[in-house]
Amino acid sequence: MRLRRSAEFSPPLPPPRPPSTGVEGGALVAAALLLAGCGVASLRERAAADFACAEESIETEHLSGVVDKALGCGKADVYGWHWEQNRWFSVLERASFELSCPRKDLSVTVLGPRQVGVSGCDAKRVYVFTDAGWLLDSGADEEKKPAPEQKPKAGDDVEPDAPPAAPPAPPSAQPTF
Repeated sequence: MRLRRSAEFSPPLPPPRPPSTGVEGGALVAAALLLAGCGVASLRERAAADFACAEESIETEHLSGVVDKALGCGKADVYGWHWEQNRWFSVLERASFELSCPRKDLSVTVLGPRQVGVSGCDAKRVYVFTDAGWLLDSGADEEKKPAPEQKPKAGDDVEPDAPPAAPPAPPSAQPTF
């Protein structure tokens, strides 16, 4: 014998869901907060602080997805945006530490969308921006070494430092025992 369930014993249906937008509510709120600033310094704010000048005098140039160049008050720097840390990273800040050179003595040259040359304090380095931040791409063990001493070639018009040594004495005519 089969028992029939009546309508009064069936579980209630959940309320209807609104149509999906493809974005979960929490992600939508997070994106809105990020776009609104929510305490995150803009590149112009960061560069103005680094350059010690007014934010209105800072110009930016987009280099790649997360790398921008900032110019202002006669200074320039390249910054990479790090999503996990939610802030801009300066290549000059990194190079200043690695080269033990004051930031004001360093200059940047854009070599590629995520690659920057830094020079100053008698050194040159190349940095690349990755998910880990600015990483040294060259020059780690290329410390400035003195040039090897070159000896003059025959025919060079060079004054010798010391007079030439006397020729060796001829061997004695008599054998020695």
